[in-house]
Amino acid sequence: MNQLTDEELLESLAFDFRFHYALGIQDIEKERVCINTLTNFRKRLLQYEIKTGQDLLQPLTGYRINTRI
Repeated sequence: MNQLTDEELLESLAFDFRFHYALGIQDIEKERVCINTLTNFRKRLLQYEIKTGQDLLQPLTGYRINTRI
């Protein structure tokens, strides 16, 4: 998302409701996102790309997933 690091994304969640919408979060108090969730998701995307040669996020975002890990 906007080429943010996982830490920057967590910080943005506190102040920018567009991130809540993009992540499908309706109640930030009940649906918390932790750094490990983001990091593990990003790692799984990268592992998929290495295995298949297909970057799942690049067609959607224009950014490569492994540029900010």
